[in-house]
Amino acid sequence: MPKKSLFVSLSIACVGAAHADFPDWSNVTLNGSNPFTYTDPLLGEVTLTYSGNFKNEGIVTNWGSTHLIGLGERGTGLGILTVEWENPITSLDIRAYDLDLGERDDFVIQSGTTLSLVEASPFGPANPLSGLRLSGVASDLPNAASDNYATVRIAGDAFTSFGVEFARPGSESGGHALSFGDAVVPAPASCVLIALGCAPTFGRHRRR
Repeated sequence: MPKKSLFVSLSIACVGAAHADFPDWSNVTLNGSNPFTYTDPLLGEVTLTYSGNFKNEGIVTNWGSTHLIGLGERGTGLGILTVEWENPITSLDIRAYDLDLGERDDFVIQSGTTLSLVEASPFGPANPLSGLRLSGVASDLPNAASDNYATVRIAGDAFTSFGVEFARPGSESGGHALSFGDAVVPAPASCVLIALGCAPTFGRHRRR
């Protein structure tokens, strides 16, 4: 009698991490008026909340006619932007445009994450990041230059928010803008078990 065999194989299938690029803010519609909301395909509902002595809120075109998220200080004290979203991510890049005239951004990030410099502005200091503070130069930089920004990255444990506290020390008014993107949404914790077919064999031999 010929051998009888059974082939069974198990395979683990996991969905990889999703990636969200920098948005084109000219195509983003903000709802409300502080807080502003909009829906991102991967992040879910995103909320932008301004507080303190802020100005230039919402989507602005003050810097090279590029659509960006405005931030600025009016009067003595900080202008603050808090960004929150629904779906946790493990990495996010943030571009700070036109940090000049002594301006600086102090970032507020969640526990378990770190802030690092990805790219310094070609017009700014070579090492603008110290701890959670991103600093600009003392001189006035060209607003119209499309590459007038420094890029930092928040990464680490999954997080759903960050904040930026903006000020121009020694002045009662300042302004700049942000863009954020290149978000990484982690893969789901669960994986799918799929039966494919191919492994142990067994057989029975006929006695002679």
